[in-house]
Amino acid sequence: MQSGAGIKSFLGKLANQAKLAVPKRGSPEQVVSNSTEQQPSSLELLIKYYGYHPVSVGTGPTAIREGVGVAQGTALQICTINISSDSIVLDDSIKSGISRNHIPLEKISYCGLASDRVHFGLVESQGGGTFICHVFAEYKMPVSKVVEAINKVL
Repeated sequence: MQSGAGIKSFLGKLANQAKLAVPKRGSPEQVVSNSTEQQPSSLELLIKYYGYHPVSVGTGPTAIREGVGVAQGTALQICTINISSDSIVLDDSIKSGISRNHIPLEKISYCGLASDRVHFGLVESQGGGTFICHVFAEYKMPVSKVVEAINKVL
């Protein structure tokens, strides 16, 4: 039987081998999710999500204004947004059924702030000239920081 110190030592070595970075709670630091430098890293944050709504244009502030205008007054949920070098993943693990929305970066045509600077949107191409706007609001971090992080990977 191993002692508690032996287990801690083993876990410490394992964490060092995997080069895991554990951010402080609420910190926007990047989390390296695997052991090689070439592999993508990701940023995971809590955010308020209003859902997505059809918009008539595929890019620019007009799409965000349209999406936010429809979203205001609808129910929101707290979700986790995971920003990586190939996709944006939204997870709602608060409800009893875990739902996940995976958005490949190549489908995102625009990400920007709403004029109120409290909301932001991601415009996603659905193909065939149709677009939807995922609408978000501040939660524990200014949306400008979230938009900046997303635009770095676009």
